[in-house]
Amino acid sequence: MRHSRSKRTGGAAQFAVIATGIVSILAVGAFLILKKPAAPPLDEARTITDPFLANIRSGQVDAAWTSTANDFKSYLGREGFRRFVARQPALKQPLNYVDCQSLEFAGSTKWQCNYRSAPKPPQKLDEVRLLLTLEEGNWKVERCEVNPRPTPAIKQ
Repeated sequence: MRHSRSKRTGGAAQFAVIATGIVSILAVGAFLILKKPAAPPLDEARTITDPFLANIRSGQVDAAWTSTANDFKSYLGREGFRRFVARQPALKQPLNYVDCQSLEFAGSTKWQCNYRSAPKPPQKLDEVRLLLTLEEGNWKVERCEVNPRPTPAIKQ
């Protein structure tokens, strides 16, 4: 009788080890699938936003447009972007970097970079907000707003 009892205990222990292994594999797999991409480091964000703004300022609007995300291109189009830039004198003047912050939108991480002009009176202070998104492993400009409305509180 002792022999049959040890078989039963050994089978339960083996089942527990296998079940624990399966749960661990599933947990790691879920983490890797559901993991949100990290926002780019500040230096990387500025390597995207600074050239974008410099291209616009120097009149290379098409070069700036090619560095944008597919959603940006679909929404605005090349000609629409040219018209937008033409109507925004703030984009043609030097802008000072203010800050960048990571934001959550519908479960995905975005990176918002803010710039501000250095006006000379009687000019007004202009603000430019660029939103970056991860597309095919690269961070790209998804939105460009000039003098945007204040951002409502967003869960960070």
